[in-house]
Amino acid sequence: MDLSNSYRPQRPAGKAISIEEAWSQQQDSRSPMDAKESPLEVPRLLKMPGEMLHLICHHMDVDSFFVVLQTCKSFFTIGQYRPLLLRQIGRIPGLRLGLEDLDGLLDEFLSRARKNCLAAGIFAEMTLHTVFHHVPSLAKAVVSPIARDRLATVDGAGNILVLKLRKQSIELEFKLWPSDCDLNVKDYDVVRIAFTNDGRIAALYRPQPGVLTKNFKSGNDDAGAYDFAVTLVVFDLCFNEDRVRYAPDVVQLRRDFLCYKSEDPIGFSMAGHFVSCIARSNSFSRRRTVMRVYHIGLKPRTTHGPFSPERTYRFPLESVGTAATKTPRASQCGVESSFVDNDKTLNIFAPGEPIHRWWTSVRDLPAEPGRSTSIPPIENNKIEVDIEKNGNTYEFNVGMPFHRCHVSSLTEPDEPEPLCRESYLAIGVCIVDAKPRAFIVRSEDTVFARLCDHPRRSFARFPQWSEWQAVALLAGWRQGSSSIGTVMSISTGGSKIAAATWSQVLIWSLDPAMLQQGEWELYFPRRDYNERTKIGRIRPIPLRCPGVVYKLTWIDEFTLYAATDHGLVRWNMDSRSYGQRQIIVLKDFEAPGT
Repeated sequence: MDLSNSYRPQRPAGKAISIEEAWSQQQDSRSPMDAKESPLEVPRLLKMPGEMLHLICHHMDVDSFFVVLQTCKSFFTIGQYRPLLLRQIGRIPGLRLGLEDLDGLLDEFLSRARKNCLAAGIFAEMTLHTVFHHVPSLAKAVVSPIARDRLATVDGAGNILVLKLRKQSIELEFKLWPSDCDLNVKDYDVVRIAFTNDGRIAALYRPQPGVLTKNFKSGNDDAGAYDFAVTLVVFDLCFNEDRVRYAPDVVQLRRDFLCYKSEDPIGFSMAGHFVSCIARSNSFSRRRTVMRVYHIGLKPRTTHGPFSPERTYRFPLESVGTAATKTPRASQCGVESSFVDNDKTLNIFAPGEPIHRWWTSVRDLPAEPGRSTSIPPIENNKIEVDIEKNGNTYEFNVGMPFHRCHVSSLTEPDEPEPLCRESYLAIGVCIVDAKPRAFIVRSEDTVFARLCDHPRRSFARFPQWSEWQAVALLAGWRQGSSSIGTVMSISTGGSKIAAATWSQVLIWSLDPAMLQQGEWELYFPRRDYNERTKIGRIRPIPLRCPGVVYKLTWIDEFTLYAATDHGLVRWNMDSRSYGQRQIIVLKDFEAPGT
C-alpha cells in the first residue's frame, strides 16, 4: 500500500476546500492505532534514483555537500564517487596538484573542509555566557595585545574584572577595586581601560557630574580654567599568594590629566613609559580632536599630582571621518590608538576603522620631562597598489603584518654574498567604486645575510620597504556605518580572520604559508582566481551571533570569542564540534579568595 496516499483527504468533485478543512479531514481519517503503528516513512528525496541524487550532489555548493555527507548515510554513500569528490574538493582553497592520483580522497576532502571551517555557521559550537552579576555591558571590554585569551571589562560597581578565556570555560583571574587607588566608587566612573604591551593594566577614571574637583588654572586667560582632572591609574603586575587578585601594593602610578570643560576622553592606549590619551572638544569655536602623548616614567610608588604633556597633536574632526564610508565623526565614537614596535611607534585609528590611518614615531620622546625636542610628523598610512594590472593604482591603508616568513642564506647569481629574504602578509583596505574593499597584500624585503638581525624587524616604516602586491580579496568585507564600525581579529597563526559589523560576524580561512610561496593559481579554486589580475578570492563564512559585537579575539586557530551586548559568545570550530548551542548564566562570578 502506498503510505504517501493512504491518509490523503479526498476533495469532493467541483468543490474547493480550504487548508484548514483539508488538515481536519486528514486528522479525522487517522486512528490513534494507525498513528502509533505506522512505520517511519522514507523521505521522498531518498526514493529518487541514485543518478538523480548524484546530480543533486553535483550541483550543490561545497558547504552543503560537506553538511549532507555528515548528516545522511545515503548521501555519504553517493558522495564517495571519485569524480564527484574531485569536483567538490577543487572548490576548497588548497594545493590542487596530484589530487587525481591521491588515495583516500574522501578523507582529504573532509580534512580540508574542517581546516577551512566550511559550514561553521551550522557545525560550530556556540556558547553564550550571559552577562554576569553587576555587569551591564561589555562595551568597554579590551583584549590584551600579548595574551589574546585575557580580557578586561568593567562591572556596574566600578570594578575592573580581568577574565581568562579558555576553550571550554571562562575564569575570573582577578578583580581591581576603585578603593585600591583611593577613589570613591560613588564619585568616579571608569572611562577607558587598556593593557600595556608588557601586561600591565591602566584605567582612566572621570569624576561623575556634580562632583567638585580641583579647579586647575592653565595660565592662559583665553583658554579658561580646567574643569576637572581625569585620573590615570596604572596597576602593577603583583599577585598575592593564591595568584587570584593583585597584591595590596597594587597601584604603581596615579596621575591626573587636566581637561577643559569642553573635552571628553574618547580614546586611550598605554605603553611601557608613555600614555596616549585622545580627547575631543565639543566647543563650536574649537571643533577639533586633540591627541596628547605623555611621558610618565613608570616607577613604583610614583608621587601623585598633575603633569604636563610632552607632545600634543591636533586633528580637525573632518580629518577623522570618512565621507565615502559614512563613518561617524569623532564626537560620536572613539578615536583609538595602539603602541607597536616595542612601544616605539603609535598607530592612530579613525573612528570605526580596524586599520590604522596614521602613525608616528615616539622613540625619541625624552625621558626627562620638560626637555625640548622636535616633534616628529604624523605620517599617513598610505601605499599604492595596482590591483587591476592596468597602470591605475589605488590608495591602501595597510595594517600591521599578521604573518612573516624568513628565509636565510639565499644565493643569487648576480649577488656576491648570501641574502636573507623576509616576506609579509597584511590586510589592506581601499575604496573601489565608492565601496571599501579588503585585500590580503604581500611584500618582500631582501638584505645581505651579514646585515640581517634575523629576529622580527621594526615595523615602523614597513609600508615603504618595497612594493606591495594584492594577493587575495576578502569577499563580503563591509565597513560598518554605526558608531562601532568594523571590529576585526586575526588568529595568532594567521590562518583565520574574523570581522564583525554590528551583529554580523564573518570569518575567512586561509593558508598563509601557501600565500607566501606564490603560485596562487595552484592554491585558489579556478572559480575564485583571476588569471589577469593574479588575485584570488576568499569566500566568507557567516556565524550566528545573538548580539551586537564590541570586541573579537581568537584564543587559538579554531576558537573565537566575542564581547557583545548580550554577554560573551564563544564559537568552537574544531573537528569535534557538531553545532551544539548552549547558554551559561554566570550569576555568582567571583574569584576565589575575594
